[in-house]
Amino acid sequence: MDYRQSAIKFVCPACLILLLVVSVFADTVERYRFTCELEGAARGRILLIFPYRAFYRSRVSAIFRALPIPDGRREFSLESVDRTGIMTRTSGFSGRTLVILTLDGDMELGIRNGRTFWNEVRENVSYFPRFIQQVKDFQFRFFSSALGSIVFYRFPGGIQRLEYCNPDVRYRYYPEELRINFNLYRIMAEMTRLYNHDFRPPSGTWDFMNRRIAPGLWVSDALDFSISINSIASLASRFVAGLRDFHQEGRFRLLYSPMPLEAGTIRILGCAEPDVRIWGSFRIKRLVRRIVLDLNSGRLLKDELEARISKGTKGGMTVLAKLESAGSHPEQSVRIQNH
Repeated sequence: MDYRQSAIKFVCPACLILLLVVSVFADTVERYRFTCELEGAARGRILLIFPYRAFYRSRVSAIFRALPIPDGRREFSLESVDRTGIMTRTSGFSGRTLVILTLDGDMELGIRNGRTFWNEVRENVSYFPRFIQQVKDFQFRFFSSALGSIVFYRFPGGIQRLEYCNPDVRYRYYPEELRINFNLYRIMAEMTRLYNHDFRPPSGTWDFMNRRIAPGLWVSDALDFSISINSIASLASRFVAGLRDFHQEGRFRLLYSPMPLEAGTIRILGCAEPDVRIWGSFRIKRLVRRIVLDLNSGRLLKDELEARISKGTKGGMTVLAKLESAGSHPEQSVRIQNH
């Protein structure tokens, strides 16, 4: 009995300590929200006779769990999809039919959010909405858990590498299928590749312990976004996927500079206006990257990248990707992963 009592006295405190350690670790796991928006538009004439009008706009957002890896990287793994994924686009060459595709565990809520999104777009876009005569709604859902279906690595300087992508998204009435691509979450995964360069200034200029960053300007490596643009555009449209590949005709660099300190943060801005041709009359006109870091520790608070591709007065494409700290609070509610 004495032996058993001693064992119990030893095991109970040990279990308590273990539970406390697990609890503390769970509470300090970092979470980030990754939000992506894509807008595309084009108009013109086929064979100089038949008019075509194409319009596309989408928004997708999800929570990623960030876990440190011993080599300095962090693994970002999809944890929850807590906001409606929405894609709106015209169907056919004339642009007279608009389809709204949504993904949400609550499908009726998804329809409402999709309509609200389209109303907001319509108020801010002057040309394309005037031709639309019919609007159709379609719903999608995850057929297996979204948990861990997208994984990417992030290096200390902000370079990201996509590691895994297999979101099981299907039409609401599967096995019936639509002849419309709904690749929002694959597009999200591809947008992680836009972060293809180190934003940090030359070595030796960081000094977070003394809460400062050396002033001045610095430039990124020479950049080529051909692969990323091809992947994103092809996933967004079967028509684009059937065209020749986009090819960036020349590399360019971002010019970086620190911005004024604000509320305990360091802000860094990188800009480029390369006006470089990628296909036909499509040109990369502007690329901006905005980084916000904690002043004391250097911890990432936000990394936002925006690219503008223009087709003169006949259309263009805007790509926006934003990785933003969502805190280290407990588990968030998950609507969409149920199946």
